[in-house]
Amino acid sequence: MRIILTLFVFILGLTVYTTANPIVYLQVNNFSGRAFIYVNNNDFENSISAFSVAQDGRLQALPASPFATGGIGGKRAGIGGLCISRKGKLLFASNNSDNTLTAFRINTSNGTLSRLGSPITTGGRFAAGVACNRQGTQVFVANIDSDSISAFNLGSNNILQPATGSPFQAGNGPIDLAINPNNSVLFASHQFSHSIGVYSIDLSSRLRLVNDVITPGLINHGLNINLNTSRIYVAELGNNSISGFRADLNTGTLTALPNLPYFTDGDRPLAVTSSPDGKFVYVSNNNNSTISIFSSNSDGSLRAIAGSPFTTDGQGPASMVMNKKGTLLFVANGGLAGTKDISVYSISPSGVVNPISSSPFPTNSIGTPVAIGILEIK
Repeated sequence: MRIILTLFVFILGLTVYTTANPIVYLQVNNFSGRAFIYVNNNDFENSISAFSVAQDGRLQALPASPFATGGIGGKRAGIGGLCISRKGKLLFASNNSDNTLTAFRINTSNGTLSRLGSPITTGGRFAAGVACNRQGTQVFVANIDSDSISAFNLGSNNILQPATGSPFQAGNGPIDLAINPNNSVLFASHQFSHSIGVYSIDLSSRLRLVNDVITPGLINHGLNINLNTSRIYVAELGNNSISGFRADLNTGTLTALPNLPYFTDGDRPLAVTSSPDGKFVYVSNNNNSTISIFSSNSDGSLRAIAGSPFTTDGQGPASMVMNKKGTLLFVANGGLAGTKDISVYSISPSGVVNPISSSPFPTNSIGTPVAIGILEIK
């Protein structure tokens, strides 16, 4: 019976989770169609590494990858900028040394990138996190050193234009950004004021700070919004913790979850992401190369799962992204101590991560990857 089941699994291309006991769980293919991974390499001559993703999560570098941004990176940072417009099939990347933003068109048949003109200056200093709407017509860039956020509109001619009044005054050290589904609210993690800024967005992409919510932790970094649970999480590297809030995604109102902050038991948490169903939250700990995993209680509070934090197969985990089904976790190993590659982990039903075969995968760049994104196409 075991031999017949193994043959059946091989033919269908299923992913198998096993224990010491007989097979207990089968997971169907990880994607409903094609999938591509993109990484901002933060190289001096900056570039984007691009990969096709097999159903089991293995990465294959695309022809001509990495793709030059035309901008200059190279500053040492744990969070960089990359945003993928899933509806517009566009990719935007920040270049943190010359403070520019580059736009690419994504070829949906093979995932390759075509640059849309030359990089445009942000008007700020130390360009970091990037957020964009689904259509790719509104783009925002956090400028850490100038305490500002730049805003751009993409016209029908595929040319980025700064919004009137950009860059806009922000909190102290904006570093990572996230936008709500109806493009009316922008959230920003403020690194030095340990807060989450809430900004209104008007139809011309102009920003106005309407609230600045102090978080319990110190030195805020990566930001994540779970649209299914209306939760927002922020990594706090100053005291090795994360905080979480209930978010009214229409107004931007934030309400703290119980018992904040949640300590990672890791060192220098840079980024945070969550499973699509909101059951699990993942944190990359850059200095000791681990991933902390939390499960969500009924009241929204978090508790570490058994075995957390888990040692990574690459050094210096930084930015992370998950597939839509919540079965694979992709991690850019960068930050201040990274091995400059991409780790891929399978996720069990209990939230535990395990590296897949051949992980980690090289970026083919000498840069230190600071941002990662995924595009899934049915």
